[in-house]
Amino acid sequence: MATLFVKDFPDDVYEALKDRARANGRSLAAEVRVLLQQALPARRSPKEVAESIRRFREKIAAEDRGMTAEEIVEMVREGREDRGK
Repeated sequence: MATLFVKDFPDDVYEALKDRARANGRSLAAEVRVLLQQALPARRSPKEVAESIRRFREKIAAEDRGMTAEEIVEMVREGREDRGK
């Protein structure tokens, strides 16, 4: 596992991280790892991407009707949620 050093880290941010880590029952290093993992998008394999596209196409085909803008927005939201799984 790699080690990360950060130079010139602002004192106020460091203190806020320590407070947050303490509140979550984690070490400072563990808290930073959690925050960085949450900030980065999850990597998906080509197979997972293809499966997500297939499900999306099936959903559209099953509806086979005109869609409102709200329905389209909801489908996009669901697709984004699927990416996080």
